[in-house]
Amino acid sequence: LEPGERVQRSVRVRYIDDAALSHLVTFVPESVGATYSQEDLASTPLLSLLERSGVRAERASQTIGATLAGPEVAERLEVEVGGPLLSITRTVFDDDDRGVEHLQALYRPDRYAFQMELMRIGRGPERRWSPVAPTPFKANGRRSRPSSSPGSPRA
Repeated sequence: LEPGERVQRSVRVRYIDDAALSHLVTFVPESVGATYSQEDLASTPLLSLLERSGVRAERASQTIGATLAGPEVAERLEVEVGGPLLSITRTVFDDDDRGVEHLQALYRPDRYAFQMELMRIGRGPERRWSPVAPTPFKANGRRSRPSSSPGSPRA
């Protein structure tokens, strides 16, 4: 953002089967946030609203970790104060490499999990685990299996 540029901050709690799942705090440029209503935000994924406003999300930088629930979030997520939560911090960039969304998300670990596919790469003592490149969905809605290694190992 440019110095002094205003943002829209929204705080949401998402539910699944009438039970609290996540606490989300998002920041978007004010010019983007002005294109949708509070009702839109309550019923439509933010990425869809960003794209509807003309934003072309191109990439994101994301960090996954863990934290403890503070009093306000604990109450909203219906967990004990100090209880464990999964955390995500993500910044989404458009096709001009401009930050268009910053997300701070907290998830109940009993209702949400991260999953990734790993494979062993390298040789000898350099052998290690590496994420498998995502595979496209087939017409039947299932992911196809990877057919090759994800590329050369990185240090």
